[in-house]
Amino acid sequence: MNYYDVSRSNPEEMGKYEMRNHADFHYEYLREVFRSRNTIYSKKNPKDAKEKYYFDELQKRVQDQPKDLLTFQLFLEFCEKVKNIMVQMAEESG
Repeated sequence: MNYYDVSRSNPEEMGKYEMRNHADFHYEYLREVFRSRNTIYSKKNPKDAKEKYYFDELQKRVQDQPKDLLTFQLFLEFCEKVKNIMVQMAEESG
């Protein structure tokens, strides 16, 4: 990768370079990362990005580098809260 190495630096601090916004740049960056690993990524067909091991690695990343991916950490916390509420509701109704 010729730009920003997300394996070593916080992806949330990556610039947008020549793209109109961060989302477009991050999407193209992700596609290029997958291409460099002889696979493809698209929104309709995320391939490896939809697999559990990919999600597990993201979770490991935030555990190992707690200052990285802060908004993703907020998402994980939200998911955990929803899960806990669902479990509690199931226990109360069951």
